[in-house]
Amino acid sequence: MGNIKYVLKRIKSMDKKAMFDKINSIHKKTGKSRIYLLFDMQRCAVKYGARIYGLRFI
Repeated sequence: MGNIKYVLKRIKSMDKKAMFDKINSIHKKTGKSRIYLLFDMQRCAVKYGARIYGLRFI
């Protein structure tokens, strides 16, 4: 139960505008769908503990 509370707290405090700005930026560069990018970002966040600030594209 503690893990669920932690996840909900993190979702509440995350910068959603920055996340969607990053998704739009990646979408323009790669042409991949925004929904795919959203789920991919969430998967990576769970698997690697990654955050959107670590994403860089050339």
